[in-house]
Amino acid sequence: MEMLGLSECADTLVGDELRRGISGGQKKRATIGEMLVGLARCFFMDDISTGLDSSTTYEIVKFLQQMTHLMDLNMVMSLLQPSPETLELFDDIILLCEGQLVYHGPQENAIDCFQMMGFRCPNRKNVDDFLQEVTSKMDQRQYWIGDENMYQYWPVENIAEFFYSSYLPRLAANKMTNNRGNDREIKTNTNHNISRWNILKACFSREVLLLKKKTPHFIYSRLYK
Repeated sequence: MEMLGLSECADTLVGDELRRGISGGQKKRATIGEMLVGLARCFFMDDISTGLDSSTTYEIVKFLQQMTHLMDLNMVMSLLQPSPETLELFDDIILLCEGQLVYHGPQENAIDCFQMMGFRCPNRKNVDDFLQEVTSKMDQRQYWIGDENMYQYWPVENIAEFFYSSYLPRLAANKMTNNRGNDREIKTNTNHNISRWNILKACFSREVLLLKKKTPHFIYSRLYK
């Protein structure tokens, strides 16, 4: 809880629709703490920054970065318009556009990839804004560094094709191959595994408990709707 920054609210209820509890950022960190408990080595997080300010998002992503490196985990995370400071925390970037993979590799090489196509990120331009706009037909032209008369719009399909033909996919593949030797096998003891029947009972008991907790709120909302 100390690593998640939840020590100050350890004795506070999470809260619900009727009871005031911890803040939104603290709820996010509590949810992340639930995910980190267990033997999982790979985590997928979808838009965890919803409803959070940039400062809170940065703190959460920084914590996840530290946990990833310390515990040798893998995390794939999608964020909506991250700040430059938050983007720099990522080891690799996956850039998707119109269902196409247009970049996947180290975040420090993303600008170089597009510069090889003829597009340069201005010095005062945020990298995340550049990566979003360079694939847009409306904004792409402003980043062209070649002869203005020679410019032609690069559709997403051409950008994806250029990326796959570059050295970057091979770089990512080599990185994954080198890391395989460091993988640690997780050994489980079947004598201590939980049976399917016990799992079913635990899930059923949890749903009954949630139903009991939500019943007063449901009745209250129906009476005073």
